[in-house]
Amino acid sequence: MENLLQELIAKGHTFEEAVEMVYEAIQRAKSQNAVGEFTAIVRYSRGLGIEYKNLPVIQANNIEEAQMKAAEAAEKILGGPGVDIREVRVRPKG
Repeated sequence: MENLLQELIAKGHTFEEAVEMVYEAIQRAKSQNAVGEFTAIVRYSRGLGIEYKNLPVIQANNIEEAQMKAAEAAEKILGGPGVDIREVRVRPKG
């Protein structure tokens, strides 16, 4: 980003104009990635029966990526000795 700012300033733009142009470019790039929101439910057992837990909203580009992120989040939140994660279900939010 620093190099881009230097190039824009060298082309005759002011520092403020260059920063604004970089900021707008970053915003356009973020909007083009089309990140979707997904919800996930984890089915797990601690040895006393099946329990369910809703995970926080997951942001991903597609359902496969959301499934991977949900599995990682479930392991981080619930993982530990004696916890058996049976299933992680992911679906688009809304």
